[in-house]
Amino acid sequence: MKKYVFIAAAALLLCGLVSCGDTSASSVISETVTTAMQTSETTSTTTAETATSATTTKATTTAETATTSAETTTAETSSPAHQTIDRKVEVDEETFNAVAFVEQNYFDEKYNIFDGTNYINYDNEICFLVDQVSKVPNDTLGAVADEADLIAKAREVFIAVLGQDFIDRVEADHIERNGEMLAITERINPTYITQYYEEYDVWWIRPCLPSGILEDGSHADTIFDNPPFLIVKGDSGKIIACRF
Repeated sequence: MKKYVFIAAAALLLCGLVSCGDTSASSVISETVTTAMQTSETTSTTTAETATSATTTKATTTAETATTSAETTTAETSSPAHQTIDRKVEVDEETFNAVAFVEQNYFDEKYNIFDGTNYINYDNEICFLVDQVSKVPNDTLGAVADEADLIAKAREVFIAVLGQDFIDRVEADHIERNGEMLAITERINPTYITQYYEEYDVWWIRPCLPSGILEDGSHADTIFDNPPFLIVKGDSGKIIACRF
């Protein structure tokens, strides 16, 4: 807009001077108008080029950012979350036969477990049970004299691996229901179930969460999937297999 106002004013001045017969002034003003028009065109061209450059730069930057973001997302998504590991566990024949005798319904094919980080493959369930012994800080408890001695020794193992809170729940004489603590007046399952297998001189022991009749006459049944247990040699107290 400023360009056209300036040119119009110059033109009017030129006309006035020409009509007055001042040809030199007319020549000067003509040159001035021409210069102004060229300057205006140069400014317009520069502005347009600058705008185009800015638009191009912005588009290029946006495209590069989008590409980088896509590459990062793809890399994160494609990385494997878990690995599958084949674990070989050597089990001597005597130990295998003893554990198989106790756990007669063991899974005699590829046995797969998830350890919280990876999937672990074992040749069979017995290999898994034997490998679990590695979780026990001290796997040799000393000769087992009787059931009471077994319970005392095994109790310490369960505390070491599963924690005192677990044993407190196993041995509890009350159950919390709807925010109220109710005494167990009649427990229908023992605190620990034990079994001795003379054929292989091994003990089996499993802790039980309480089930029974409460003081208000209601029943409490605790469902415990895959409960922990130990299989212990009687003469040495050696833990040969377990589950936690």
